[in-house]
Amino acid sequence: MCPQLVEYSAAVQDQARAELQTLPPGGVVRGRFMPDYGRMRDEVRACKRVAR
Repeated sequence: MCPQLVEYSAAVQDQARAELQTLPPGGVVRGRFMPDYGRMRDEVRACKRVAR
């Protein structure tokens, strides 16, 4: 069973993008947390494809 993937509206994604751009490029949120989060979301999508 795959974890649930939270869906975000375009407006929320735009707001998150704007907020993320205000963070320092070398900081831990932009440099480590966000890439890890992106990979986890990709893994959930792949899990769901295989589970079908």
